[in-house]
Formats: sequence, structure tokens, C-alpha cells
Amino acid sequence: MSSFEKELLKTEDYINQTADFIFNQADIDKSGLIEKNEFKNLLIDFTKNVEIHVPTDEEIEEIISNFDEDQDGKFSKTEFRKFVELIFDVIYKSIN
Repeated sequence: MSSFEKELLKTEDYINQTADFIFNQADIDKSGLIEKNEFKNLLIDFTKNVEIHVPTDEEIEEIISNFDEDQDGKFSKTEFRKFVELIFDVIYKSIN
């Protein structure tokens, strides 16, 4: 990964654009929220594609509760952006 690509991981515009793209793909019913089943499907697809541990239902619940600020059991775009930002931060730190 080039230094330019690494720095993109820390750019707010890039994070937001990427999060919004993923959000729109995951929001199957186009409700404007990512429900638990949509989030679960997203995580399963992602983890299988990168060949890492597929999270259990309990782990998915924990992720949702950590980022679901209004505790409605769903992700708004703002909440989802914070989740993606954390993922990008972990990736950035792992390659530096």
C-alpha cells in the first residue's frame, strides 16, 4: 500500500464516502437505516471475502450496542460512519 493510500484511510471525506457507499449497499430495504439482519449479512460477506473470523450473533450484538448511540438496534448513517472510521483506524495502525 502506498503512502498516499495509507493517508487516505485517515481522510474524513474518504471515510465518509466509503461509509456512505457501503451503507447504501447494506441498506437493502432502503429504510435509511441498517437493521441487525442487514448488518449481519454485511459482516458475513465481508469476513468471508477477507477470510477472517465470521462474527457470532453475540459479537454482532456487541458491535451494534457499541456504536448504536440511540440504542434503537439499528445503524444510522452517522453511527455507521463511526464504525467505518474505527475499522479504517485499525487498518491504518496495522500497516504502519
